[in-house]
Amino acid sequence: MHFENVAYSDVTNWRAYIVERLPFFRLCANELIRYLKSYARGESHGKLRLLDVGCGFGEFGVVLRDCGFEVSGVEPIAHVRELARGRGFSVWSSVHEAAGPFDVISFIDIFYYLTNPVDTLVRCAKLLRENGCLFMRLTNRNMWVRSYLFFTGLRRLRFRGLPVIPNWLIGDAIVSYSPLAVKRMLASCGFSNVTVRPERPSDFRG
Repeated sequence: MHFENVAYSDVTNWRAYIVERLPFFRLCANELIRYLKSYARGESHGKLRLLDVGCGFGEFGVVLRDCGFEVSGVEPIAHVRELARGRGFSVWSSVHEAAGPFDVISFIDIFYYLTNPVDTLVRCAKLLRENGCLFMRLTNRNMWVRSYLFFTGLRRLRFRGLPVIPNWLIGDAIVSYSPLAVKRMLASCGFSNVTVRPERPSDFRG
């Protein structure tokens, strides 16, 4: 399970991990703020309430808090959850325990590790205010997998009906979502106005 992976839950080097990941989380925060401003979300609510699902040590939460959000989190691993609480965040063990409403719910590189994504999205729809925003960052591994299978000729090699994919290519993700699959899943759970923006190399400069 991803959440029990040492790289995710090891508290011995969490400060170094946060420093390493800060530019990435600032990028995500800037993209979220850009989107919210373009749609003028939450103007009547004052400070926007945000729930970060899979909040880890609270690294994204710190960046968001510095940007003026009121941040809470969801974190399934107990000792990681307690560390995030120690940084001043309200943190629950699942979305079903979270106390809304929220203006924004975020999933940063965490959605493809969920064992029951539809159930989670249905709950998120109930936690969001009217016209609230669900903000997701996903890595689409499908293109990598297709390219690997094409160039290695493994399209014909199957095990129990499934393509043989090396672990280093897909990591510990339970599933890889295409943009179309994400849109369809969100629509089935009651979400609308779905926008997909691919990352560009220029996003990571400066």
